Amino acid sequence: MFASKFIPKGMLSKRSIGVALVADEETTSKLGIDYLIKKGHFSEDDVFIVPDWGSPEGDLIEVAEKNLIWLQFNITGKSTHGSTPDEGINAFRVGAEVLAELMAEFKKQFPKEDPMFIPKASTFEPTKSPGTVMNVNTIPGNFEFSMDIRLIPAYSQDDVVAVAERVAKAHEERTGAKISISEIQRHTSGKISSTEGMVFDALMDSIESVVGKRPRPVGVGGATCANFFRKEGYDAYVWQKGGGTLHGPNEYVVIDNMVTDAKVFATLFYKLCV
Repeated sequence: MFASKFIPKGMLSKRSIGVALVADEETTSKLGIDYLIKKGHFSEDDVFIVPDWGSPEGDLIEVAEKNLIWLQFNITGKSTHGSTPDEGINAFRVGAEVLAELMAEFKKQFPKEDPMFIPKASTFEPTKSPGTVMNVNTIPGNFEFSMDIRLIPAYSQDDVVAVAERVAKAHEERTGAKISISEIQRHTSGKISSTEGMVFDALMDSIESVVGKRPRPVGVGGATCANFFRKEGYDAYVWQKGGGTLHGPNEYVVIDNMVTDAKVFATLFYKLCV
């Protein structure tokens, strides 16, 4: 959401309301908000509010995001019969050992915490892994897994890649397997949005007037459209009342929370536009 400079009939100030419905947010946003920004559809005169990540009580405003990188590891070994493992290279076994060392090494190399963020430490999570072989008695010659990595701003994605390459090379030399690392996507965090000024105060007051709690600013690991505005030097704020499930089975949101969201945004728009 954003407030534009066009003044429809009935508005008393120099701001009106615009809504941007964008695609591609779950992957790279290159076809969505990033495209619109690069095409010059926004300016420093606009106000940016993104109805995305939210806390169950509605008492948090997201003003910063972690650095994000998704890595994919492909291990190529040599397939053979399950009874003669020494005649092959078990890509699954190698991959499991690589993953175990990566998780230990990432935790060791990137231990800092930032209390502004939820969670306050960097996170390194194995996520996607397709199947290997269809039968139990075959040593798999190929194995693949991906990691979702969210770094507090003190660390860069390049540092993570360097550690991953070092670990992969050591396991290649030890096992004879081939290990390739590919980058699925990365988002570098923009500046922290200001927690001072008319816009932030209006958002704080609007939330408090509806939910009954004074919110506080936080940083999160999730990647939202707001970060693309921050990278351009704009302040952008993420808020909604969370609840339901997030990327879980039977994903849903609570209708009462959506009503609360509408009340908060209506109050905010009145403060900013009328």
